[in-house]
Amino acid sequence: MKKIVMLAVLAGTASAAYAQNGVVRLTDNGASYDVGAGTSTGNIPVSELGAATATADFFISGTSSDNLYGNWWWYRVNGTSSREFSVRQATGNATRTLSGTNSVTYNITVNATDSVDLTFTLSGNGGTAAVLNYSATFHNNATFARDISMFNWVDYFLANADAGDRLVNAFGPGTGVNGDRVLNISDSGNAAYGLSHWGYGASAYGVGLYSGVGAQISDTSIDNFTDQNLGAPIAPATGDDIGGIYQWNFGTIAAGGTATASGAIVVWNTVPTPGAAALIGLGGLVATRRRRA
Repeated sequence: MKKIVMLAVLAGTASAAYAQNGVVRLTDNGASYDVGAGTSTGNIPVSELGAATATADFFISGTSSDNLYGNWWWYRVNGTSSREFSVRQATGNATRTLSGTNSVTYNITVNATDSVDLTFTLSGNGGTAAVLNYSATFHNNATFARDISMFNWVDYFLANADAGDRLVNAFGPGTGVNGDRVLNISDSGNAAYGLSHWGYGASAYGVGLYSGVGAQISDTSIDNFTDQNLGAPIAPATGDDIGGIYQWNFGTIAAGGTATASGAIVVWNTVPTPGAAALIGLGGLVATRRRRA
């Protein structure tokens, strides 16, 4: 089992700002989410990040059954960058701002011309479901316009299992999901568990074995995704260890301008209603929160 539960925990306090790279545990109504990347102790990375070290934990209730292994962001300056780069603090510490116990923002300085604000907001549903809304705002601090793409990579760990993930279905624009892209995941060993991964306004998705998708985003070449299954087993297959990625192509961002990519992860361990009605109900929970992250 590749999962190592992170033990470093910092309790939240309302609207407090710290110079801090460390992990924080968000909590809300029975659920918890640990923000962390880069090492097993859950630090914001300060050097280029491999996807396999982009750690995260997502619990619906308690801390005995995790649902995520990794969740992090990459970006690329088109026409200039030779690869995608992970969002990382160049020197010193990021500024971390907590809001209550369920929301945190990191202001991360990548280099002299790039900075990114990451926000994570958790909403629990009493131990049966939870929603993580999250976003990345890229700041073009250069004195000239640039063409920017951003990427969000997630390694699913549904029902505390490495190898049971399988793709139920995937949606793109024009398929009745308000123009957003959605990857729905089930677990072959526990039918009660489900995960819905949203990329709001994303340009493309990719889904496949976690090692393959993760290797693409963290290698030293340029990668683009085109709404493709890169090897994810499709339900009712036995399942495997899979991950998903979203890509946003923002085009030209003016000097001093910003662009924001956002998404959500919904996890449940009790199917509230049969069939598609369950996803509609949980999708409603996402929709009520999506613009507040």
